[in-house]
Amino acid sequence: MTAEAVQQAQGEPKPEILTFPVLREQTRGIAEGHPWITEPKPGLSLEDHYAQGLFPIHHERWQKFPEGESLDDMALRADEAVKTVVLPHALRLSKAGKPGSHIAVASHGLFIAEMVPALLKLDPTNSETRTTWRPMSNTGWTRVVVEIVGEHSRDGPWPEVHVKVTDFNNHEHLSSVAPLSAGSEERDRVQTFAGEKQGSKDASQTEQRAN
Repeated sequence: MTAEAVQQAQGEPKPEILTFPVLREQTRGIAEGHPWITEPKPGLSLEDHYAQGLFPIHHERWQKFPEGESLDDMALRADEAVKTVVLPHALRLSKAGKPGSHIAVASHGLFIAEMVPALLKLDPTNSETRTTWRPMSNTGWTRVVVEIVGEHSRDGPWPEVHVKVTDFNNHEHLSSVAPLSAGSEERDRVQTFAGEKQGSKDASQTEQRAN
């Protein structure tokens, strides 16, 4: 488990691991545990595909499998995660006089790719020009600095915050690891979870860093 690996690398006393269901990966509904195909079969309706255990990969953010989540659904959940998990922790650390503290969030690539813009939305002054945060490598890490600027009362609005992405999908720690060989089906699986296939239209847009 990623969180446990990060925890074991810390000094004593080791930080506590907290589990929040809102940080889970995308729910794929009836497609969970089933293989998928890159393109629909000609002449088959979606219902026919599902009846045969075939699940075409989605290319639009609004698309989802029955009982599952779309990327748009997941973006709303990422907003909730920021407001119920990340910001409360950041505020507690700020009030405790611990600037520069780190909050490690362990999740999966597709969800992290929705959390980054959810954080950036907190800061209307941010100058980030990147439009998509996919694909992400397995064990790749992203660092977002959240600076609490204003005061916050228990019943008042969220304080002003400044948000900046300093690192995205850093996976230099894998540079000395030989890649495992995989068949085409396994490559499709890895690419989909990394975000290289799902929502490919927005993932193919030109990406630029602000700095």
